[in-house]
Amino acid sequence: MLREEQAVNVTKPRRERRWVSALSAFLLFCFLPIPLASGSGGRVPIYNADLPLTITNSGSYVLAEDAGSVSSVSIQITVDADDVVLDLNHSMLTGSGFAADYCVVQSAGRNNLTIKNGRISGSLNIPGAFNRCEDLFIRDGRRNAINTGPGSLIARCTLAGNFITALGIGLICADAGSIIRDCMMSNNMGGDELAGIRAGDGSLIERCVISEQSGGRVYGVIAGTGAILDGVVIRDLLGSAATNNTAVVAGNGALLTGCTLAGNVDLGTGSVVADCLFTGMDTVHSYQASVGHGSVVVDNVFSGQVAGTDAVNINSGSLAVNNRLSQYRLQADNGSLIAQNWADVPVFLKYDCYVYDNFLGRGISETGGWNRIEGNYLDRTSLHGTNVCINSFGQRNLIVKNFFAEDEDHVISGGANDHIAASIIPPGNTFTTNRPWGNVVRLE
Repeated sequence: MLREEQAVNVTKPRRERRWVSALSAFLLFCFLPIPLASGSGGRVPIYNADLPLTITNSGSYVLAEDAGSVSSVSIQITVDADDVVLDLNHSMLTGSGFAADYCVVQSAGRNNLTIKNGRISGSLNIPGAFNRCEDLFIRDGRRNAINTGPGSLIARCTLAGNFITALGIGLICADAGSIIRDCMMSNNMGGDELAGIRAGDGSLIERCVISEQSGGRVYGVIAGTGAILDGVVIRDLLGSAATNNTAVVAGNGALLTGCTLAGNVDLGTGSVVADCLFTGMDTVHSYQASVGHGSVVVDNVFSGQVAGTDAVNINSGSLAVNNRLSQYRLQADNGSLIAQNWADVPVFLKYDCYVYDNFLGRGISETGGWNRIEGNYLDRTSLHGTNVCINSFGQRNLIVKNFFAEDEDHVISGGANDHIAASIIPPGNTFTTNRPWGNVVRLE
């Protein structure tokens, strides 16, 4: 009898616990929020009727149809969450068309937004970090086409038919450490100023084409310190009266390699320009390319300069090696090295330069002194319309082992206390131990 009562007392609480657990689970299910219907792959579809929309949950969203163009709505989609993917699904997202409005806006403090695969009529203002814009066609932007934060990626985007009204704004604005790759910008307009790309410090811009940009003052690229431009093509910058066309402005430590540039280039200290083609310039600047102190200019081709300007202006302590210059002049500041260039232009020197093993078709003019001019081939003596291959206005220059291809009246016009090796006139006269540093003058 006692054992039966104990069995009943033990069994009853267990049944009550099971009943309570079942009721709790049912109530919890009833009050859970119901998620939005998902499309294929668990993505949340967005329809035109959903706009304007604020996304507050991380996840993947897909545009199910062409959407937008609500004139009374300034922002079509606001992203107020991290880690969001917005797939436009090859559809069109259209903004209101007003200058101050955007198609998509990312809330402050939000990061890691991806927008891809579609067409946008309007602008993107997504200032967070580590964003991605991929495979987009953007038109009708007013403030910019894409504005994004540091560490972002912009790839395979085409920007055409935008009219940027705000001063100091670019078609693409990306903060420090961003990558802009395989993008094309064509037939865009600006007001007083337009830049194709504005990129922050340490950004990489590669294989982009910027052409047919018009406005008051037109830039191809404005980049910060340590920026890299690789394989960028900039042409047909159509500033007002073709007087304000700057291909590239970059800060200290910039690298330009494999670029084709029609317009002026202005780089900071310690920059490198290598394997680039320069094809034109505006009529405002006095140079086609200017680099700061301690820079390197190597393996480039310069053509299409404006009369009376510099093809290259290198500041003190810089190197110009193995370049081809076909028009006007090369200007070298103090302590520079000019070596193995083919230049059908005059070379202008200041102090302490070393000019070695160049083919120079238009002579050398130095104004400072203490330069070393050695082992160069000078083809024609037509420096400033005079019969002078090397015109020295400074003092204490060393001029040795040069070959002068024409025998004019004055091959070398020396300055005070210059050290000029005796001339050797072939045939029959050769270098000897008595004259190991002689300059060679060919008789006509």
